[in-house]
Amino acid sequence: MSDLRILRPGLHYAPVQSGVYFGHGRGQFVLRGPEALFGVAEVCVPALEDGSTEDDLVAALGTERSRPVVRLLLKTLDAHGLLLDPARFTAPPPSQDERRRHAGALAELEVASDDPYGHFATLRASAVLLCGPPEAVAPAARGLHRAGVGRLLLAVPDPRAVATTARQLGAEVHELGPQGAPAAADADAYVLCRAPEQDGPADAADAWAAWLERLPQGRPVVPVAFEEAFILVGPVLDGPDAAARRTALHRRIAGHAAARPAAPVTRPVGDALAGALAGRAVFHALTTGADPAEVHLVHGEEPAADRVEAPVHPDGPDAPSVTLSQVASEPAPAAGETAEAVESLAGPWAGLYALPTPYDLPQLPVALAEARPAAADARSFVAPGDNQQQAALQAALAVLRSALPTGPDAVAAAGTTTERWLLDGALRLLTAGTGPAGTPADYEALAARPRGLWRVLADYEDVPLHVELHELPGLSWPLARVAAQDGTPLAAAWGPDADGAVAEALAGALARIRTRAARGTDPGGDGPGTAALETADDAAVAALRAEVAAYGAARGMEFTGRPADRDPVLGEIPFAHGRVSAG
Repeated sequence: MSDLRILRPGLHYAPVQSGVYFGHGRGQFVLRGPEALFGVAEVCVPALEDGSTEDDLVAALGTERSRPVVRLLLKTLDAHGLLLDPARFTAPPPSQDERRRHAGALAELEVASDDPYGHFATLRASAVLLCGPPEAVAPAARGLHRAGVGRLLLAVPDPRAVATTARQLGAEVHELGPQGAPAAADADAYVLCRAPEQDGPADAADAWAAWLERLPQGRPVVPVAFEEAFILVGPVLDGPDAAARRTALHRRIAGHAAARPAAPVTRPVGDALAGALAGRAVFHALTTGADPAEVHLVHGEEPAADRVEAPVHPDGPDAPSVTLSQVASEPAPAAGETAEAVESLAGPWAGLYALPTPYDLPQLPVALAEARPAAADARSFVAPGDNQQQAALQAALAVLRSALPTGPDAVAAAGTTTERWLLDGALRLLTAGTGPAGTPADYEALAARPRGLWRVLADYEDVPLHVELHELPGLSWPLARVAAQDGTPLAAAWGPDADGAVAEALAGALARIRTRAARGTDPGGDGPGTAALETADDAAVAALRAEVAAYGAARGMEFTGRPADRDPVLGEIPFAHGRVSAG
């Protein structure tokens, strides 16, 4: 290899027993070899930092016998992306004066880019317009000036507030337009700040889209939205679709913030931090490329910045409706896979819900899990299970159901598979057909599990019970209803047999009583319990499906599900859910 190569900054290396350890922001590895390999690295690494060829390195080592080792070292460093090829550069290296003034930006570009000096030249030739309060605009401008941006335009309500900063940076100053709209100035990138009082809520998609229409298309726009509880920076906008995604994320974050009230973000420190983050986003957009999922949230009395994971999901056609009689059977996902899916929907800030630990709720003999939707006025859902994983799944499914519209002929349903989702809906629809009167459950004939739960309710919770079993012709799964002695309904649940149905219903009753005692509220969730669908084996679910389909066919009914739309923030949901009707 005779071509010139330059080592990216930030490489660390040290001798280890089996060779030489190399560490870098791009990863770490060990190049195995004899003890003398470290001596080769000590000569080659400093030479490569200034730029060197294979021949130069061999000459520096003083023997042609070193060429195979030098070649191996170069090949390994190149395979890990640690060598720059000057032949790919589209611009010459910066002057010493520029390197001194913009050392940080150049080092970052040399680490991340294959054409660092071309990207730096782009910065030097770029103009950036920053619109908003001076507390945010000034820090963003200072950061971009240090990075090497050639022209800065500052648009603020009162130009006097940034006069000193503008003079120091050589920036132009504009007075901010009416209602905070961006100044009509041409630029290569923009930072736009919005406060709630400007043209309605700061999360309004149409307001952001209207602002984008004022600007040249195809140029990166970094939005900064100010709320009392937080400041949202990003994602970089490139059109109305991106503005709509930003709005959905903003509303989700606002829901989480409202559901767990905290102190307002401290200003002006939070504004300055948000401005600095916006400047960083512009730097990336003009050089190595903006990450469309890069979003930062500034919050707290001592302002901190959290990166919010909100990847962009491609739009696709709406899923077609499916019927119970035609849908393919699917095996139940493994318990670990289901637990991961539940957790994936509880991501901080962007998730559909939070999964707080319900320390105020007893966990024996039934585990109780809570899912708190991302909304200020939404109730939490508490669900029982044999363990925390099962309980968390049921709480998560309850949240999914709660977000769906219902009607006189349709119910909200959810499940881990399409088959279980449709059966969940079918059982909920069939509940009304079980009638008001059932067969009293025989305590002595029940298995140990339901008897134990019955005794807990009667002896420890002091709730005398009335338990009935309801059956539909042709269905082997009964419905159990649990009520207090005065007739107040406590819970209902379907199960594969009397023991299973009664146990699920008693667990639901225990969850209701303990949640009321601890919080004064019900556990949430409408309709009968259908948790048995997720614990029954595939054969039992298939048999139930055949029975339900036959029951419906005999009465001219077909259970049809309409899948819910994609989540605007998370994209595809790992659980099947949507409205189910019997037509």
